[in-house]
Amino acid sequence: HRRLQGLLQGLGTRKLQATLTAREYARGVIAAELPTASESRRVELGAAVLRFLARGPRHGDADVCDSTHCTWFIGRGPRMEWPNPTQAVATPWQMEPALPALSDENWNSMKEQARRPGPCQWTSHCGGQPLSPQALWANGDRIVSPCPRHGGSPSHPWQRVWKAADLTKAFGVPVLNLAIETEEGVWSLRVTGPKGTRTFRYDDAHRRIASVLGWDGLPSPADSSAQVPEGFRVTGVGSGHRVGLCLGD
Repeated sequence: HRRLQGLLQGLGTRKLQATLTAREYARGVIAAELPTASESRRVELGAAVLRFLARGPRHGDADVCDSTHCTWFIGRGPRMEWPNPTQAVATPWQMEPALPALSDENWNSMKEQARRPGPCQWTSHCGGQPLSPQALWANGDRIVSPCPRHGGSPSHPWQRVWKAADLTKAFGVPVLNLAIETEEGVWSLRVTGPKGTRTFRYDDAHRRIASVLGWDGLPSPADSSAQVPEGFRVTGVGSGHRVGLCLGD
């Protein structure tokens, strides 16, 4: 269940489209991404949301999609979390009282900041090494938004072991080798199977891994991979795609 304020339309099977004001959309993103943050951080994110919208529609019949490809948006809540790939829960504080509204003062500050240069994307944690939009989406934008909170050295490290059977489910073939590569500044995961090699950019690789191991199976673009007896060990830093405004502590 989710609460929305706007026009909701059904578009074919299993697809809904919501038409919202920019203020209502920004509120729903902040409620998902930074529900307990300081007002200044919420304003920073709101400004990034408005810059993102100002770049124009990203999905043909809609400005944005309701997934982390564009943003995490929850409308007026509740804010759900997934302890495993098949279970969603809302913690008690997220139910009552309602998620915080945007004050007129904060909304006006967001609009003012959005008129100035700044990041138009955001990530959970930059890992100390933020990436450019080119690295993730090959769109030609090589600008990296520096993070004032996490410096320029690696932080928030992670490690995952992907078992051979899980990789077979995720990629549809037995995986003989995995390699992290960067070609023309674009991150890619090269997967070698019995009949050859395929290259996946982050969004596609993340989606496939998440379908088997959950959303946190690939926390961010990995930096390295190594074969181990169980399958492959991948390592990296940060969480989220590491592009734009860092929302980490």
